[in-house]
Amino acid sequence: MESAPIVNQPVDSEDQLTQTKSIYQVSAGEIFFKNFLAGFGRALGGIFIYAVFIGISAYLFITIALPQIQPFIDEYRQAVQGLSGFNQTTVPITGSDTQQYQQFIKDLNSSLGK
Repeated sequence: MESAPIVNQPVDSEDQLTQTKSIYQVSAGEIFFKNFLAGFGRALGGIFIYAVFIGISAYLFITIALPQIQPFIDEYRQAVQGLSGFNQTTVPITGSDTQQYQQFIKDLNSSLGK
């Protein structure tokens, strides 16, 4: 007794949960809704993957790179704190200082050929 392979046997309509429709038999709203759900799912998946990537990158930066550059960051902070105190001090300019400054500018311009 020879039987046909399972793939080639017709499917009874009772075995199907819903009847298969072609693209010409469905409404525009049904096509829109299915495509909307597919796009929304893809966007959520992309956001999830992006968040995982950012989390792993931040973890690796904090555990590997940050201890290597921490001394430079501390040195930079100390330099900025020193400069912030420098900006608050005022130095009075007297008449002789102004004359010396103007002479310096003239000498600089003459050496540059202006």
